[in-house]
Amino acid sequence: MKKKIVIIIIVLITTAILFLIIKNPDTENVFIDTKFNQIKNKDQQLKKVCKNNNLFNYIRKNSKDSLSNITDNQGGGNVLYYVASLNKREIGIYGIREKNNNIRITRITDYSKDQSK
Repeated sequence: MKKKIVIIIIVLITTAILFLIIKNPDTENVFIDTKFNQIKNKDQQLKKVCKNNNLFNYIRKNSKDSLSNITDNQGGGNVLYYVASLNKREIGIYGIREKNNNIRITRITDYSKDQSK
């Protein structure tokens, strides 16, 4: 009987820890960074989500750089919105959380004052 109780407690604790890891905002930032890295080197996908050609060209030019200063999710529910820096240029990343909890980037916008870089 004691073994069953110990096993149940271990399972509950493990489940709670996994839930906290998955729901942690920092974990979600890693997911959005990973998704961004996946599409930044795929021209067709990147063109589809970039708001304009200048931003598309900037991301391609800086494709070896990583996102930094990623904000917490500013969206709600299944809508995701982050602001991040790519080589000192602020970009907005919009996305959705799909049914399988996968994140899909739907739009990338530019928030820098000097968009000619």
